Amino acid sequence: MISLALALALLQAKPPPLPKDPSTLVRIVDQARLPHLAMDADGGVYIAFVLKGNIALAVSTDGGATFAPPVIALDARGRDPTVPNRAPRVVVDRQKRVYVSAPLCLAAPNAPVINDLYFAVSTDRGKTFGRAYMINDTAGSAADSVHWTAAGGAELHVAWLDLKGKGYSLSYAKFSDQGKRVSKTSTVAPFACEHCPPALAVDGKGQPWVAWREAPRDPAAKTNRQVFVTTSTDGGKSFGAVTQLNTVDSGLEACPQEPPVIAVTADGKTIAAAWMDRRDLERDANVYWTFGPPGKLSRDTDVHDDRRFLQRRPSIAYEADGTLWCAWEDGRLSTQRVFYTNTKDVANIPLGDAKEGGGASPSLAAAGGKVAIAYECGEGIGFRVLAGK
Repeated sequence: MISLALALALLQAKPPPLPKDPSTLVRIVDQARLPHLAMDADGGVYIAFVLKGNIALAVSTDGGATFAPPVIALDARGRDPTVPNRAPRVVVDRQKRVYVSAPLCLAAPNAPVINDLYFAVSTDRGKTFGRAYMINDTAGSAADSVHWTAAGGAELHVAWLDLKGKGYSLSYAKFSDQGKRVSKTSTVAPFACEHCPPALAVDGKGQPWVAWREAPRDPAAKTNRQVFVTTSTDGGKSFGAVTQLNTVDSGLEACPQEPPVIAVTADGKTIAAAWMDRRDLERDANVYWTFGPPGKLSRDTDVHDDRRFLQRRPSIAYEADGTLWCAWEDGRLSTQRVFYTNTKDVANIPLGDAKEGGGASPSLAAAGGKVAIAYECGEGIGFRVLAGK
């Protein structure tokens, strides 16, 4: 039986030193927030973010070594409030068309602020963008402005919260690069969490996978705000059986205003999801993940190795060889930092150092033999290549 003295010594023991991050920081822009990262197979890097109240895009054609000055992809008239759950998204299709999406209020300056969701397309790899196209099919129905996008072979897939009837429903549709709605809007789930964005991924066959946090259906229920996933086998016309991802109640009594995230391998044979919940007894925010073949997912487990501090806002990505990466915000050091890990090397590694001024809003991507990350770095946006050359 362990002695009291030994137990106290173990509790007071310092954790082993954290591994050093070998990546190199590339500073993209100052005074910007909420980055979202996409990459193409030829080494192109695309980072969307909020800059001076507008939606901007920075592009690298040399694998992230250098970036061109940001261009405005969506003109929000300087009115974007930079709310974390309403961040912009960027994706690239197989023809290297770049789609940037975000909530916009295009009403007159003295009119009430009501957002709709819009996207714009670049056919010259992010140098210029065309007109903005509205995503929600009824003006004002996407006022909460939470969404996620993914690219298919030649189209944009979008999942978003749509306010129709008595509450928020999770909607899905596909669009061409000309802004045309190429599929009818489908309802994925009728009870979606009111301020949490959904997650969306598309496999190599063009089939969408959607994950979301549900809204409370019954005020008297002992469990609520669980995380679910579903997929379509007909290109998004309909969605099949729903699977709950968290095996322990989320412990969330209110909307946390942050999304789950999902990734799928190109062949669609392996999926992964990560999310924050507060299932432990102290109701601390921690990140959990699960992965594996559809219908045979692993039991959800902690992605991090120290649960004493707050961890939230995960991002995940699959390498071509099936290695799964995850990054998240972590509070275990003196300033909040972004940490990352992967299924080959389970060590938790903090990005950079404290001199950067803290880290937030990580966005991972894997393509062209690289794994990279964009994140809030102090008062600006940083980029790092974590694996590959």
